[in-house]
Amino acid sequence: VRASAPHRAALPVFEPQPPHLAALSARLKAEFDPKNILNPGRMAPGSGSATLARSTQGAAS
Repeated sequence: VRASAPHRAALPVFEPQPPHLAALSARLKAEFDPKNILNPGRMAPGSGSATLARSTQGAAS
């Protein structure tokens, strides 16, 4: 996204999922990654790096 850092931080990485699909995704994630070490918060907002700006902080330029 071509925008300022604050604007990018407000945008989710992925489109919101319907509740039933979000629940299924969360269950699958918990089964395959019980320690939550693979991209924590990437799919679900409010749990870590759910926005593009947060997910790329510290990345080499």
